[in-house]
Amino acid sequence: MKYDLHVHTSYSKKCGYTNPKNAVKAAVKYGLDGIAITDHDTIKGALQAKEYSPGFF
Repeated sequence: MKYDLHVHTSYSKKCGYTNPKNAVKAAVKYGLDGIAITDHDTIKGALQAKEYSPGFF
């Protein structure tokens, strides 16, 4: 199994630039089994990514 355990999205100011939907698309494209959204001070990016990935997480 392949996971990326440290992914920042645009919800993490100054650390991430991609939106959660594109983070999920990239993970699928590169054959990952899952990702961990690790935005600073919020879980909004993780919750949004979960909406785009039923069965992926």
